[in-house]
Amino acid sequence: AGASGGVGGNAESRTQMKTMEEVQAALRGHLKRMQEQNGGAREALEQANAKVEASSSRTKALNAELAGAKTRYTFFQEMRTYVQDLLVLLEVKAPILEDLEDELHEARIVRSTALRKRREANLKDEVA
Repeated sequence: AGASGGVGGNAESRTQMKTMEEVQAALRGHLKRMQEQNGGAREALEQANAKVEASSSRTKALNAELAGAKTRYTFFQEMRTYVQDLLVLLEVKAPILEDLEDELHEARIVRSTALRKRREANLKDEVA
């Protein structure tokens, strides 16, 4: 019984050793897979962080563009109001301006006529 127990115990030790080696191999394989998955997850995280950073930069750039567009929009709105006010002013003042232009034209004609008559009189005086 002692001899067969020793042989049987030896076979049992080998089975346990094989089982231990199998467990260790399985654990090493599992560890390797987990490390690979972890590496992939880290790469995905780095890519996601890079995308977040790029999105953040783009958002800042777009906000700056938006501020510029807002300034231009406000400027053009004010310009539109100014032009509308000018048009109203011209609509009201145009008849007055036309009357003043007519009066100025008549005054120039009167002055021109007076100058011409004075020159003619001067010429007659010089000739006489």
